[in-house]
Amino acid sequence: MTVALLFYTLTASGCISSLGLLVLLSLLINVFRSPPKLEEIFDIDYQIPNTSLTIVLPAYNEELNIEECLFSIFNNLTPCKEVKIIIVDDDSSDLTFSKAINASERLNVNSIPYEILNSGKRPKNQKWVGKNWACAYAMERVHSEWVLFLDADVRLKENALRRSLRQAILEKADLLSLAPRITCSCLAEWMVQPIMATLLALGFPIEDANNPSKSIAFAAGPFMLFRRSAYESIGGHKAISGEVVEDLALAFRIKSSGYKLRFLLGLDSVLLGMYKDFPSLWEGWTKNWFLGLNRNIFKSLGASFLVFLMFSLPWISLSILPFGLINSNLHNFAIILGIS
Repeated sequence: MTVALLFYTLTASGCISSLGLLVLLSLLINVFRSPPKLEEIFDIDYQIPNTSLTIVLPAYNEELNIEECLFSIFNNLTPCKEVKIIIVDDDSSDLTFSKAINASERLNVNSIPYEILNSGKRPKNQKWVGKNWACAYAMERVHSEWVLFLDADVRLKENALRRSLRQAILEKADLLSLAPRITCSCLAEWMVQPIMATLLALGFPIEDANNPSKSIAFAAGPFMLFRRSAYESIGGHKAISGEVVEDLALAFRIKSSGYKLRFLLGLDSVLLGMYKDFPSLWEGWTKNWFLGLNRNIFKSLGASFLVFLMFSLPWISLSILPFGLINSNLHNFAIILGIS
């Protein structure tokens, strides 16, 4: 009787969770019904803007990513008249620095000014977390009109830089950020990343993020293109040195200061491979989950339970349904034979 009760309880809970999941999916479809996207360049007479761009690439223990990321940058079409690349090794303990040097020797770096820096130890009397120190360190050498902060686990399609800069100029954006296409390299990513992407899309609707009258601000840290004057006006990474989720903090400062924020889908131009295995995925998302819920342990646990109900319970209920049906049929058969 207890087993039967458990079975029916799980089945009923699974049905309710499935309905909730359908509601979420309908909301997600509505969010992406007509989202703003990075535009293609169809004009064959397109003129390269007479402006300047610095690409800042902060890197901490990115020996597995740094070379491919640099190759994708150098394989891009020239986005403007003046381009410079600054790689900042954030005191890595692996071969990130030497890999970056090796990549520079294999690439045609003569065409684009290219600088590799080591940020050294962070100031002990200040709180610096995440990549904020490396970005702020690089900005001491940036004098261009535009600056792009790019993560090392990003791969750019060949026209991504030109398209992004062109649209930022045309739309007079002060921060243009692209939502990347997430590439999954392990089973854990295939199971977790779609859920997290769904929750972010619903929690920070893309239309609201782009609406100046809405307070919601969102940007994707792997690809953030700033007008340097606006970036410096809000204090840059120095002003948010203690913020782990620095992309949201910078987006909020841009929008709340009256500057123009543009968050676009860049699925055909920016690829992002965040984690290589389950341990790194667990470390990354548990940290961001906790911080994103204002470091509140009760909110974090409650939200995690809701995610389990919505995304896991329907599949658990579906998997045990055949066993429950088989057990029920065997019990009925036994009654007919007079065994029970």
